[in-house]
Amino acid sequence: MSYRLSNVEIIWPKLDVPYWYNKDAPNPFNPDKIGFDERVEKTDKRGAYQCAFLVTQEQAQDLAKTMGDAFANHPKTKGKTWTRNLKNPETGYKAETPVTALHHIFEKREEYGDRWIVKTNNNCFGDPTTKPPQYDATGKEYPDDFQLTKHSKGHANIKIDPWAAASAGVSLRLEELLISELAERKEFEPTKPKEHPFKDLVGEAPKTGFEDILTPTPAPTAQPSLMPDAPVQTAPEKSNPFGNQASAPNPFGNQTSAQNPSTGVGAPTNADVDTHPSLQGVEDEIPF
Repeated sequence: MSYRLSNVEIIWPKLDVPYWYNKDAPNPFNPDKIGFDERVEKTDKRGAYQCAFLVTQEQAQDLAKTMGDAFANHPKTKGKTWTRNLKNPETGYKAETPVTALHHIFEKREEYGDRWIVKTNNNCFGDPTTKPPQYDATGKEYPDDFQLTKHSKGHANIKIDPWAAASAGVSLRLEELLISELAERKEFEPTKPKEHPFKDLVGEAPKTGFEDILTPTPAPTAQPSLMPDAPVQTAPEKSNPFGNQASAPNPFGNQTSAQNPSTGVGAPTNADVDTHPSLQGVEDEIPF
């Protein structure tokens, strides 16, 4: 069923493209936190369009009652217990909790005073047509790349969708949004790093008495020459201990045509050996 929220303030709009929460990504806007909503393609099955609204106590109570009635009468959830996976303030662990109070459904934050936060979530499931349309005050639809600004005001048509699986609950999906007052875009100021709780006491590390041992001694710096015009002196070269025998003579130097002592016939030289016709003109190199 559809339900209209009228004259509400819009916070955290993520409606230009689908977003996916990456719990391991560093937060570029807050260095003390890990986790960030990343933009994804319209066909990404992980993506979702998200938007939240600030409502009064009366609006929150009326919406909660309508959600409870829808849950009690829907064929999928009739006779079941509406639960939500909430953190137990005593144990700090999350558990399926029966919905019995307003704070089980909606959230409050100190910065928003006594107003409740109503969140909508449109999972895409890879369908590029799931984006909710947005209209200006004249009823003209905004272009696809329109980026709604935080603290704008308007009217929202919301789908109340009871569901049942391992547990049972009620989802809120944004169907259409009419912007009656578009807030001015403000430059974002990143969160400052968290200050050290003992910054007034933190100073230099206490001395241990081993600083001279643990601190490496710097290398000596080169001293300028007292005689810059003096010629550079080099050490004399040492003579080869093997003298002229550094390269031994070829023991077969002049014996290319040595005679066989038994026959008296000299061994053929390279010039005496005929080259086979098939090898004539072939270079004596390996081609590769």
